[in-house]
This record gives sequence, C-alpha cells and structure tokens, in this order.
Amino acid sequence: HPEKTPQQSAAAAATSVPSSEQAAAIAAMPDEERRAMIEQMVGGLAERLKQEPGDPDGWRMLARSYAVLGRSAESAAAWRELLKLEKGGADDWRQYAYELANDRAAADTSVSEEMEAAFTRLREFDADDPLALLPAPRRERKLPHALTLEEVETLLAQPQGEEALSLRDRALFELA
Repeated sequence: HPEKTPQQSAAAAATSVPSSEQAAAIAAMPDEERRAMIEQMVGGLAERLKQEPGDPDGWRMLARSYAVLGRSAESAAAWRELLKLEKGGADDWRQYAYELANDRAAADTSVSEEMEAAFTRLREFDADDPLALLPAPRRERKLPHALTLEEVETLLAQPQGEEALSLRDRALFELA
C-alpha cells in the first residue's frame, strides 16, 4: 500500500468510529464545540471521498450526514455521486429526491429535470405505491446534552431524609 499523506491520515482519523471514551468526551462538549467536531468529521469524509470516489457506502454516509446537518444541496450532490456508482434502492432514490426538493427556495414549486428523473426512477420500484414519493417519517435529531459537574452534584444531593423514597433514590444513585 502506498504511504498516506498527512491530509489523508487526518481525513481517515476524522471519519473513524469513536471509542466509547471518545464518544463520552464528545457528549460532554458544549453544543458549539460538538457541532464543530461533527462538521470536521463530515469534512474529513468528504475529503477522503475526493481522493477515493469509488466508495458507495462512503457517499451514502456523507449524503445522510449532510442531510442531518441541514445542508440539502451538498446532500443531493453526495446522493448524485452514489447513484453514479450503483443503481441504489428505493430509500436512496427517495432521499435523493427529498434533498433535491429541500434545496429549492420555499416559494419555488417547479420540478427540475433532475428531480423529475429521480421521481420517475422512484416510481419504478413500486408504481402502485402512493407513498413512494414521501420520505420516511423521521424524528428530529438533536445532539445529546451532557450534564455539567455542578448539575450532577445538584442531582446527587436531591434525595434527603430517611423516608422510604429518599432511601430508595439514594440507593439507586449509589448503584449507578
């Protein structure tokens, strides 16, 4: 294998799956810092795919990552690259069409040739399915919020007294 450049090594490190300790450290970060780290990881994946564009799973991950970050134009571009590499399934085409629609201005009701082609391809999977063009329902994804040390200390100090519920609560905290 040829030697990797420092940029390729950094991009590979930025896209690796974090260990449980790294995930805990990421969860404890302030929201802005955590989002910046996620943006860096997504940027590392995008950089790796520029160097190695033949990875369909990488393009799928990048497209979904951009969608979660609310970057529809970049998500649609990543789906486009994936669909150049493989035929894709109904979910791939549905997400591609969805991101193309999201990328339009709010008042724009026109359908581009690219969007029409995506809808046509999506209908080929099941022409009788009236829901084929609708994206699967998704819950809003939010970054996790970690408690501060002060909040943890306040929580642990809550069970006071000798009544049964207080004793139970203290016991549960000690087990955790």
